[in-house]
Amino acid sequence: MKKLTGVKALAFSGIMASITILLILVSNVIIGLGIISMLILPMCATFISLKVDWKYRLVYFCACLITFIIDPSLTLFIVIPSLISGIVLGTLVSKYLQGYYV
Repeated sequence: MKKLTGVKALAFSGIMASITILLILVSNVIIGLGIISMLILPMCATFISLKVDWKYRLVYFCACLITFIIDPSLTLFIVIPSLISGIVLGTLVSKYLQGYYV
């Protein structure tokens, strides 16, 4: 799978971080969306890991930690584990599987 580089990777990471933060904000307001966000957040992080280099993964991870200001318990118990599991899964998939399997 071809990875994005430079400005495209940074823009893609920023867009995905904003989608992630928006999803977390909406799940903070609407009670039932917390479960859905637990399923979608690792998929977003996996997609980031498949498309960009490790530097931009770090930017994405740090940008998503802004949610600590909004709700620290949500960040500690949902966001950080979801991001870590998604990034690890994406890294493993990109290292051990060919692009046509993904």
